[in-house]
Amino acid sequence: MIKSIVIFVVSFALAGLLAWFMDRSPEPNQPGSEPTPAATTSESVADEETQPAALATTYISAVDWPPAVTTLATPYACEEADSTTPSATSTVAVTINGQAWCRAETTEGAAGSLYTAYQYTTQNGTGTRQVSFTLRRPQCGNYGEPERAGCEQEIATFNPDAVIATLP
Repeated sequence: MIKSIVIFVVSFALAGLLAWFMDRSPEPNQPGSEPTPAATTSESVADEETQPAALATTYISAVDWPPAVTTLATPYACEEADSTTPSATSTVAVTINGQAWCRAETTEGAAGSLYTAYQYTTQNGTGTRQVSFTLRRPQCGNYGEPERAGCEQEIATFNPDAVIATLP
């Protein structure tokens, strides 16, 4: 009887945690949300000519798609910061198709999956261009073989920079 009660309480707590995680981001322009500084345009990459192709992956999936593209009037800068803390943001300078980009990524876990939010920033005239998207990847240990090996291989070889490389 006690075991059943403990299982119920733990399940209820996990469900509450999942609900909190999914609902904790404020909507844009709502109290508590941060405004986009000096944004001049904000758009999704929505037309078929400029939209990146769907991910050619089996285990990694897009959460926010197509990527959101924002043009800012602020000058481009990339301050690299490595994070050893889970759910903290790591920022690195990368070169994609000969162009300097700054990639910031934040990973958080929920219910057997990891969600990574990517924000790429690059020089755009006198301002900056930001591209943002979120990807979900499962925890491969939840699969049996051979799916586990396929999942681990896909995650080990996946490069999010390839999404940016397809943008005009």
